[in-house]
Amino acid sequence: MANNTFNHPFPTDQSVYPYNNVTQTRSGHIFEIDDTLGNERIHEKHKSGTSRIIDAEGKLSVMVVSNRYTTICGEDFVTIMGDANITVNGSANLTVNGNYNVEVNGNMNQTVKGEYRLKVGAAYKNEVLGDKAENIVGKKDSIVGNGVNNTVRGGGIKNMVVGSIEETVAGGYTGIYTGSSSTTALLGASMTAPAGAATIGGMTAAIDGVSMLTLTSLGPTMMYSTVTNMTTPLVNVLGGALIAAGDVRALGGTTGLATHMHLGDGTGNAPAPTAPGIG
Repeated sequence: MANNTFNHPFPTDQSVYPYNNVTQTRSGHIFEIDDTLGNERIHEKHKSGTSRIIDAEGKLSVMVVSNRYTTICGEDFVTIMGDANITVNGSANLTVNGNYNVEVNGNMNQTVKGEYRLKVGAAYKNEVLGDKAENIVGKKDSIVGNGVNNTVRGGGIKNMVVGSIEETVAGGYTGIYTGSSSTTALLGASMTAPAGAATIGGMTAAIDGVSMLTLTSLGPTMMYSTVTNMTTPLVNVLGGALIAAGDVRALGGTTGLATHMHLGDGTGNAPAPTAPGIG
């Protein structure tokens, strides 16, 4: 990166009489034309200290000890073949009443040590033809007034959050996945729908619990399936009744129960009515 400060050059006086012509007015203004070989200069200096010097190499040095005002009534064209350095020790204001276009054919670096604000009155569009990296040491706040549309054409999305995530959706939430969907929660997972139905569906649906699986419903629990298979060493029905319109069979045994209703509280003390013809 180029230096953003410089020392103002003050050429040494190497004039040789009589090749140096100097005119000084009564108030102290100086007009100097030096034709000394190797030291050809044009020097113009106001009594306040404001000066303009063109040295033997053609370098132009301007020193303004007070304010400077420049007005160009027509167009202005500036071409700098080398580097350009601008240092402003105070505030800088740029006003463009028309369009403002900046084209950088190389790299561009911006360093803002204070607060950075960008205000756009109409649409704001960014086009990045390569990769984009963003590093935020603090937190990030975003407020969107009218919807968010994100399109990822390839590569997928990877999010890593060290802390927690909290989402509040005032309207509906719909997720469409053309592939598979998987969620792993090491300490627990919870999904509730206090005011509506909670539905999990698909060609196949699986709910796995490594140590314990608890299904709780404050109302009736409805299960619809062509065949329901349960592989477990023990099935306990506590605090209610097991009602079967068809057979309830123990495949490992020889007993079949047809159209039976066993009522009780899970203690085994309640009477068990049987169907006619079966003792």
